[in-house]
Amino acid sequence: MSAASRVYLVDRITAKPGRARELLQAYRERYMPGARARGLQLERTLLSPPLWLEEQCNVLEFVWVLDGVAGFWSMTQQARLDAAVQDWWREAQDLIETRERRLSAAIEELPSC
Repeated sequence: MSAASRVYLVDRITAKPGRARELLQAYRERYMPGARARGLQLERTLLSPPLWLEEQCNVLEFVWVLDGVAGFWSMTQQARLDAAVQDWWREAQDLIETRERRLSAAIEELPSC
């Protein structure tokens, strides 16, 4: 994958109080294998604040890299056709307070106007 074609997909998930470790384990076991099969490459996983909270919410951010916009659309189409993806998010709701997904690219890697 060339630097010019990288697209970043960030899953930002706020775990319910005290459930972040459980959410991380479930995400790794249930979501990541399929995501990798759909062409996503995990760049890093971040925890905020940077310690496990038992009585408050932690935020997990999973930073994925895709092979350009075409890679994003390919991954999206595959996910829509895979019932396991919808099953995962439905089952994970017991662990999740909120979640959002962002798609972005580094400005310096975009073609000039």
